[in-house]
Amino acid sequence: VTGVQTCALPISSGKTASIKASSNQSWASVSISGTTVVVTVQGTTSTSSRTATITVTQDGSGSRRTFTVTQAAAPQTGTVRF
Repeated sequence: VTGVQTCALPISSGKTASIKASSNQSWASVSISGTTVVVTVQGTTSTSSRTATITVTQDGSGSRRTFTVTQAAAPQTGTVRF
């Protein structure tokens, strides 16, 4: 998969000022936009899939949720000779 991909995870709480999000992988960056956690994933040319864990926390409440984002492997290309 090449190019940048973005997915959005809505936050039901109206207290977005105390919401923080992080990723355990550098290729999957996160940000907060209003009531949505935005995950931006860089494209890959790898023939293996890859996985990132997104952690969303609310300061002061101890509340924490994790989400798994899996990016599929890039399709294999090339010439097949028989």
